Amino acid sequence: IFFEKCSKVGQQGEPDRIQIGIAPFRGFFVSGFFPPEFKKELKSQNDCGNFEIIKKLLTTFPCDKRYNGIMKVNNFFKLAIAIVVSELAGVIGLFFTISEIPTWYAGLVKPALNPPAWAFGPTWTTLYALMGIAAFLIWRMGWERKEVKIALRVFGMQLFLNIIWSVIFFGLHSPGGALIEIVFLWLAILATIIAFYKISRLASWILVPYILWVSFAMYLNYVIWTLN
Repeated sequence: IFFEKCSKVGQQGEPDRIQIGIAPFRGFFVSGFFPPEFKKELKSQNDCGNFEIIKKLLTTFPCDKRYNGIMKVNNFFKLAIAIVVSELAGVIGLFFTISEIPTWYAGLVKPALNPPAWAFGPTWTTLYALMGIAAFLIWRMGWERKEVKIALRVFGMQLFLNIIWSVIFFGLHSPGGALIEIVFLWLAILATIIAFYKISRLASWILVPYILWVSFAMYLNYVIWTLN
């Protein structure tokens, strides 16, 4: 549970309110603006983990729905930004990929399990969207939290490595170099899942299809390197 003072939120002259977030809490997430009395009722840190106390306080001091509306709008923009940034990584990689698929890539000897070229676009578009959703679930927990900052920085690192793989494999025509790089990418994704799991289990599970696909891509990368 964390508190953030919000001074004079809303109309001028209103008393200060407290923004309270409980996450994760038995699969229960609450985020909104509550009067300061809410915080005063929490006698100790142990009370933050007492479901009955929290439920009673939520009933006694309901959050102001006007401010919840503001938070919903903010969350919508955060979700949009997270997805756009993630998809942008794919767009950047596309600059090095799209012209090479019908030329250099088409001439490579590929393994029997290699998917058709048209399948990669929809697959990666979906995976980038899932990355954005997962990042949003972490971001909404509060950027001021140290663990959130760390988790999103690790997420940004794996996103950067994701772009670099396309540069090495397609841009530099180097399956061997890309094979080395994809190992670091896989480890960065694993680190992201672990960091996300400490904050939101849902966010970490959303990234499971991503690491599975990259594991498959690592296999394809290795076989293409050995065959060529």
